[in-house]
Amino acid sequence: MRLPRVRLGGCWAHVAWLLTFVLASSAGGQDIECQRGDLEVMRLEFDGNHAFSDAELARTIVTTPSAWARRYLHLPFTVKHCLDRNELPNDRARLIIFYRRRGYPRVTVDTVVKELAPGAVEVRFKINEGPPTILRSFVLRGLDSVPERARIVRDLSIREGGRFDRSAIDAAADTIRERLHNTGYPRADASNSFFLNDSALSAWDTLNVSPGTRTRIGAIKIEVTPQSGKRQQIPTRVVRRIMGLDSGELFREDRIIDAQRAIYQTEAYQHVSVTPDSNADSIVTLHVNLAEAAMHAARVGAGYGTLDCFRVTGEYADGGTSAFTVV
Repeated sequence: MRLPRVRLGGCWAHVAWLLTFVLASSAGGQDIECQRGDLEVMRLEFDGNHAFSDAELARTIVTTPSAWARRYLHLPFTVKHCLDRNELPNDRARLIIFYRRRGYPRVTVDTVVKELAPGAVEVRFKINEGPPTILRSFVLRGLDSVPERARIVRDLSIREGGRFDRSAIDAAADTIRERLHNTGYPRADASNSFFLNDSALSAWDTLNVSPGTRTRIGAIKIEVTPQSGKRQQIPTRVVRRIMGLDSGELFREDRIIDAQRAIYQTEAYQHVSVTPDSNADSIVTLHVNLAEAAMHAARVGAGYGTLDCFRVTGEYADGGTSAFTVV
């Protein structure tokens, strides 16, 4: 693709060149679902929404307006979006579900499609939020035995007397679960149960937490498989230093992830796995299995992983690609 020359001085020449490149490149990204005779969405509007912004609501639906540069600068080689009449009623349902999960059981949503020009329309969602359901009681159970209880429940967004937001309660359960996993409770779980009175616009919720047994790291067993015909290149003591884990410390998911990341960053191994004993109780043995790669290919890299169900595995593959698997 040849770009036209820009005869401007200073930094404006670079800005103009970049704009030209972006606009030309975006031609290949035009919505393939726009067929001849389809109606282009030139404007997307929400009326009556007070609890949530237009941007929040727009992220919950499929209907999308064409690119800003196309709508306001009338540039032809920008992304075009057309109206999918089959998805329009689904978008209405999506907005209703969005509101109901966030404490507005009486919400109503209507849709209006208005022609702006031949082949161009405005899509408007008219929302009547209605009154919110109030959380009359929020009880948190199961953390009395956890020494760091105050830190575990710090800054949770759930408050008695506030709006009954099921999404926020689910997020609070996830936060508590994650914090416990990083505080020596790898089997911790949290779930909520609630009672709802729609006619009275009132809800009562209980978040039940099961922390499980507090666990510490016991032995760290490292097994290294060198390349065929070669001896182990990186001493085991160096691997331990890279991991930064010590026997006796609390088992923390984030520390395990950091240890794996540190090993990945060396790019000295074709395969890395860190597997805690699945049947461990208060003391867990970590099994670290490494397969060395060619040392000349080692350089600083990056990787990421998550810990789930008390087991973690990870892999690094040659050829510039890496993969991480949670089991």
